[in-house]
Amino acid sequence: CQSHGASYDLNYAPLYPPVINDKRMAELVQSIAETVVETPADVIAECQTMAAEDVSYFLEAVPGCYFFLGSANPDKNLAFPHHHPRFNFDETVLGMGVEMFVRCVEKFCK
Repeated sequence: CQSHGASYDLNYAPLYPPVINDKRMAELVQSIAETVVETPADVIAECQTMAAEDVSYFLEAVPGCYFFLGSANPDKNLAFPHHHPRFNFDETVLGMGVEMFVRCVEKFCK
């Protein structure tokens, strides 16, 4: 602004707290992912983003873990990022997502 002789008012309002995964839940999810994902080396334990997510409010109340289910598939031209006008996802991963959740619940309840 200064270089163009302009001015601005910054009104920053933080809306969401950070997403903080519970360590035990993250370990549980990772252990399940390594059995569900076809190539266990594709399970990435550390994935930090600056995205805002309302699940942060849930994780303040109860232990949990936020995880990503990769759905890009370049072979089907489905590799555009979120919010891109051509974003779409490979629906074949939905079954793997369901299996992840079911196995996590089963292991958690043991």
